[in-house]
Amino acid sequence: MTARGAPFAPSGIAYIDARLVDKGQPAGARQTTPITLAASNQPLATDTSTVWALVFALQFLVVAEVAAVWAFRTVGPQKTWIVFAPVLILACIFVCDQLVRLLPNLL
Repeated sequence: MTARGAPFAPSGIAYIDARLVDKGQPAGARQTTPITLAASNQPLATDTSTVWALVFALQFLVVAEVAAVWAFRTVGPQKTWIVFAPVLILACIFVCDQLVRLLPNLL
């Protein structure tokens, strides 16, 4: 199955069937069923169990920005750029990573 609709805003699910052309392995016991599947693993579901990590990532980004502004005013632009460019890039990567985890799982 896959998502269908606009990018990053799916409107439904597309199911695809396939035909086996070779002899496969014997079927074993089914491990999961729709009833036993976790809610976060259902089609187009989001995992909100790590929202707390997004809060901490945003706090880290805000603290890094405030420190960069303070350093820019007291130390100067050249030293501030060298020190805070990697820190701010890392903070942005943390925030984006946590935001992506909130998107639907079939994207």
